[in-house]
Amino acid sequence: MIPLLAAITAACGTALVLTAARGTRATQAHNDHVKRLLRSSSDSFGQVRQIGGACLVSFIVGAAICFTLFGTLPPALFGGSFAASLPFAVSRQRRRDRLEIAREAWPRMIDELRVLTSSAGRSIPQSILEVGSSAPVELRPAFLEARREWLLTSDLERMLGALRRQLADPTCDAVCETLLVANELGGSDLDQRLTVLA
Repeated sequence: MIPLLAAITAACGTALVLTAARGTRATQAHNDHVKRLLRSSSDSFGQVRQIGGACLVSFIVGAAICFTLFGTLPPALFGGSFAASLPFAVSRQRRRDRLEIAREAWPRMIDELRVLTSSAGRSIPQSILEVGSSAPVELRPAFLEARREWLLTSDLERMLGALRRQLADPTCDAVCETLLVANELGGSDLDQRLTVLA
């Protein structure tokens, strides 16, 4: 057992030394990804605390109102439970509204992609990354994930797959399929296809 633990410790130490010594772009991209995950998890924890506090306050207010109206404990608990669910519903609806507003930006983004690939002569991956940098805030994490995938693999199909997984949007699926087909077969009519999509 002790030799196995010593071997595992030595392997971990060697991996850390090699990773630190290498200093490649992929390592930097991985470090940036870890930092983003930590930052987003702390933001998520703050949001959970905020919604939890709002639920507690809603429960107390709802229970107090129902207890005042009905004078017994069961209706007060029922009213408090109903009121406690309201902050979740409001938060979910706000998120849906923000995503819907962000999705309305797709025609502009497709047109920008068309101009970058045809008039500016940029490659498809470079155009996607440039469009992602000016995307609405709600869509940017998906484009950052696609950028990370591109930096790690330089594979357009995997990059577009990451973008599709993160956004889960039919418009994004159509754009990604169009770009993938244009990349594989040649993009002579990519300008026309993107105009139709926009």
